[in-house]
Amino acid sequence: MIEDDDLPSLERVRWWAARHGCVVVRATDNQVDRLDVLAELGGRATAREVQRHVGEGAVNHHHQRLARMVHVRAVDRSGVGVHGRPYVYGLTELGELLRQCAR
Repeated sequence: MIEDDDLPSLERVRWWAARHGCVVVRATDNQVDRLDVLAELGGRATAREVQRHVGEGAVNHHHQRLARMVHVRAVDRSGVGVHGRPYVYGLTELGELLRQCAR
C-alpha cells in the first residue's frame, strides 16, 4: 500500500498531467453523487436501475451521465446496449477512490 508520504505533491501531478496533455481537476459533487448511486446499488447497475433508484430523469439522461464517468475511467461499461441486453455500468477502483477522497 502506498503511504501518503510517498505520493507526489498535487502541483507535481498537475505538472506531469499538463506535460501529457491532461488536466487534473477535483471530482464535482454531481460526479461523486453518481458514483454514490452505483455504490448504493452494489457497484453495478443499468441506467434503468439507476433511474428507478433516484426516481427522476429519463433513462437516456442517466446513460449520458454515466457515459461521462466512463470517459474519466471512474465507471466501466459492459453489455451490448440493446433491448434485453442493456449496458451495465460498474464502479471501478478509481471511482471508489474518488468517492472516498471526496468525503
